Amino acid sequence: MQQVPLIAVDVRMARNSGIGRYIREVAPRVRKLLPEVRWHWVGNTAEEWMEADRRGTEFVLWPLPVYSYREHCRTQNACGDADVRWVPHYNVTPGSKARLVVTMHDVLPLRYASGWRGALRAIVFRWYLARIRRHARLVLSNSAFTAKELAESARIAGARVKVTPLGCNLSVEGYNSAVSSKLPAALGARMTQPVSGYFLFVGNIKPHKNLSGLLFAWSRVSDQIPEDLVIVGQREGFFTGDPAAARLADGLGRRVVFTGHLPDAHLRQLMTGATALVQPSFYEGFGLPVLEAMAAGCPVISSNAASLPEVGGEAVIYFDPHNFGSIAEKLVQVSRDDGLRQQLRAAGLVRAREFTWDRTAELTATALREVLAMP
Repeated sequence: MQQVPLIAVDVRMARNSGIGRYIREVAPRVRKLLPEVRWHWVGNTAEEWMEADRRGTEFVLWPLPVYSYREHCRTQNACGDADVRWVPHYNVTPGSKARLVVTMHDVLPLRYASGWRGALRAIVFRWYLARIRRHARLVLSNSAFTAKELAESARIAGARVKVTPLGCNLSVEGYNSAVSSKLPAALGARMTQPVSGYFLFVGNIKPHKNLSGLLFAWSRVSDQIPEDLVIVGQREGFFTGDPAAARLADGLGRRVVFTGHLPDAHLRQLMTGATALVQPSFYEGFGLPVLEAMAAGCPVISSNAASLPEVGGEAVIYFDPHNFGSIAEKLVQVSRDDGLRQQLRAAGLVRAREFTWDRTAELTATALREVLAMP
């Protein structure tokens, strides 16, 4: 009797913001698309999202921190007799004989390695890349941009890389039905304009997000536009954060509102009411806030760098992230032109329909089937 194949997937980062969203959305969908496979969720705790419909799934408790020394000594125990090991991040550990599949979201540590912390992170990242290059049967990439980066930076290319774009399943109707009509009270009390009068920045405060560039541009034109600037993101707690941007935001007065991290429902609510989302990043492996804003019917003004044009297509207004004047010009243009905002909303909704988590899961399931069929 032929043995049922086993896939072990590392879900220890399931509660993180970016990678966690990817794991929570994609892994359960892929499991349902591969009913002929047994699954091991390898995680720190039995996450609630794993409890529903667990047929063919076993939770393997592996309470070891990501990037820790201990995780590099006990991988075999976690993966057991798995045929395929799927790591949804670059933290690939040794010791398993399973065929390795890795999801690479970007090569950011090589592109932004400022200071001793950044340099140390780049060294560690290159070590992981070398391991992935040697051992991975297949690498899943969020975007064609990241696939190109992998070819150039890690010499991982061709049939070993599959592009599996991220998704967003909520339509504007889904967003509106999921939230109330008012901003959270604590946030609303700090706003100087009506609920609809703000631009929105979403992202943890790191140098590649270019919040400082947006704030410099904002300071140039804030007296020409009525909107506030709302910044949603974690300010600190990162190995390579950007405290200068946080201090700059604090110094610009009450028209710049720093919310910190918000629950998904509040973030969706902010997106539906914003004049526009502003994405000023120098570097993104995909740029999920752009997609989520378009799905929410929110106009988007974005940097023309990295993967962002790949996501936004022609539904977004772009600027040069290195040019404060270019950013400022687009802020004023979108603030003053209601017809343009309506055009961006309509185009964004159409564009967002091209990216769904179901599609991400289908592409991922197809890729895993290919690896299962490998000798």
